[in-house]
Amino acid sequence: MLKKIVIGVLVGLLLIIGGGRLAIHLMSKNLVKDVLVSNIEFTKLKDGDYLGSFSKEPVIVKLKLIVKDKKVVDIVILEHINGLGQKGEKVIEDVLSKQSLDVDTISGATASSTVILKAIENAVMEGEI
Repeated sequence: MLKKIVIGVLVGLLLIIGGGRLAIHLMSKNLVKDVLVSNIEFTKLKDGDYLGSFSKEPVIVKLKLIVKDKKVVDIVILEHINGLGQKGEKVIEDVLSKQSLDVDTISGATASSTVILKAIENAVMEGEI
């Protein structure tokens, strides 16, 4: 009898945890569904450092974009609060390798990676520091 109770409790906990993760995933997708990220021609940028930020509560990103020889050579995260989801900082690798904001968001970190992309766009739009 005790074994059945323990198994029932464990199954219940697994359902709660799984349901919670699913809810977080769906909320993060809905959180950024209205955020549009424009593709920017990095080759038109002047060499220098650019600061950008964007927030879509509870996700907040502040970063520095470093441009050298008309190429984005580094993106440094200065602050990243990712709310309930996972951190999507891997999206930076994709941006650097493609030299483009036209990259896929990170699965499980949709809100975080979208906010990072928008902060990069804002850095470019706000201009060199």
